[in-house]
Amino acid sequence: MEPVIFYHSRSEVTWQIAAGIIGIPALLWVASEPMHPRDAWVTRVFLVGLSVAWGALIYKLYQRGQITEPLLRIDNEGITDNASEYPVGLIPWSDVTRLCVTTTMSTQVLILHIYVKDQDKYINRMLAGNKRARVKKTHPKTFTIKIKDFWFPMSAYELMELINTWRKAQSTLAMS
Repeated sequence: MEPVIFYHSRSEVTWQIAAGIIGIPALLWVASEPMHPRDAWVTRVFLVGLSVAWGALIYKLYQRGQITEPLLRIDNEGITDNASEYPVGLIPWSDVTRLCVTTTMSTQVLILHIYVKDQDKYINRMLAGNKRARVKKTHPKTFTIKIKDFWFPMSAYELMELINTWRKAQSTLAMS
């Protein structure tokens, strides 16, 4: 089977950066407008702080746009993860125990959960990739690698079906 590879959408990142570049001057312009003197300094500090936060977000988006490695690669070896919050790299098929999809309470973002054997190995990879990562050590059956579906041209359910198809194909190859 041909590997399935998903890359970042550069056009989406470019649109987000452009909107941010337009938004920062707009916030600063509103902060410079005359206001009622009683609350003016609070509003101005808030708007300037919001502009700085927005600038940091644009910088993170710029960094994301510079990534050339695939977000997710599904091939004969397993799943190569660069899409989760703390990417773990290659997850061999033998380490994947099960998959499920959940949704967040506040949004309609679907999250694909990949349950793996030997959670310590993957927690160490997460921490090696991001020293500030806060990974909870949980029961081995509940630890998952979480991949949000908004980076992909398909839903998390379709992605789960695709991965399950690959898992079944690899398990039949291993048995024969």
